[in-house]
Amino acid sequence: MKKIILIFSLIVLVIFIILLVGQSSFFLHSNIIEDDSNDAVKQQEEMQPSQNKDEHASPTDTLSDMAESGTELERDIKVDTGDYQGQIDSNIIEITISGVPEEKATRAFMLSDELKDEFENIQLSIGETIKFRYYIDEYERNVIVEIEN
Repeated sequence: MKKIILIFSLIVLVIFIILLVGQSSFFLHSNIIEDDSNDAVKQQEEMQPSQNKDEHASPTDTLSDMAESGTELERDIKVDTGDYQGQIDSNIIEITISGVPEEKATRAFMLSDELKDEFENIQLSIGETIKFRYYIDEYERNVIVEIEN
């Protein structure tokens, strides 16, 4: 009788282990599939050009205006307008972008090396509306290359 109970217990234990391992591999497999599908979506988004690249560019802006240097064209220069909010430090200014929801409107912009040298001569007032050109660098920073007031 003890042998039958022992054999029955072993069979139940083996079935339990098989079910546990099977479920674990199922969840592992489903996570891998989910990660692969997320990667596929990211790759597809990266390969497709953004449809709203120049959503803030005015119709009067032409490629020749933006083509002062080949590197700026390669960087995907964006044109926008907003209200100057002040200078955070010698490298960064803050602008509230026009036409953007309030919680996302105020952003920090890094001054390009070229613009940094001449920024003091621009003499912006807080609240002044400006038009500016910028790109997003490899560190996801907004870098201003030109300001018009």
